[in-house]
Amino acid sequence: MLRLLSTIQKELLLLMRDKGGLAILFLMPMAMITIMAIIQDAPFRDYQELKIPLLLVNNDTGKVGTQIEMGLKESSIFEITKEAKDNETVKKNVKAGEYEIGIIIPDNATQVLNSNVQQFVASKLSEVGLSEMPIALVDSSELKIQILFTPDTKPSFKASILSSLKQSISKIETQFLLDFFTKELNKENPEAQQSSEKLKEFVSFNEISTLDTPKEALKLNSVQHNVPAWTIFGIFFIVISMAGSII
Repeated sequence: MLRLLSTIQKELLLLMRDKGGLAILFLMPMAMITIMAIIQDAPFRDYQELKIPLLLVNNDTGKVGTQIEMGLKESSIFEITKEAKDNETVKKNVKAGEYEIGIIIPDNATQVLNSNVQQFVASKLSEVGLSEMPIALVDSSELKIQILFTPDTKPSFKASILSSLKQSISKIETQFLLDFFTKELNKENPEAQQSSEKLKEFVSFNEISTLDTPKEALKLNSVQHNVPAWTIFGIFFIVISMAGSII
């Protein structure tokens, strides 16, 4: 027992005499935590209050452009700037980092979608014998909405944004199909209601909170976010004091 106490006393004396080792052991992790917290404070706050700057160039004056714009606003994660710019200017603005995303809707978006949906509905009704109307030879070119991302955008972020936009466009396409099918089927019955009926959502998502009490909803700040990692890293500075004691 006396040998153990003597060893502890000797190690404490060696540690107290090693001023440089003590400074590295305590001051270095504190300095790292403080510096990294200051550096990461703004990005960490931006991540918690996510607002993605988006440049929207809506050249379409029809229903498609309006609904896409409304869908972006309803998502409430974009800070939308709507301006009339040419494609090259939009590319320069996004490339320079002024906006995270650029979306360009062509001027004939509604016309192209109407033509494609009309041709599709006419062909399907003709196949089942519900319509003898000849299929009009319309331009069936694909509606192309241009999306631009900054060069440093992560693939996972691109995939999530594109998935959200495709979901919104899919809803618009379905609404157009429903309207045209209703219009064609009601041609033989003029007294039928011709107004466009809004597409009902048959599947909804209900988020269930896993928190039992409000106290569990803790929001970390930048300092609390960095302390665990740099504390573990600071443990390795013990090696310096140990090396001094061994020497």
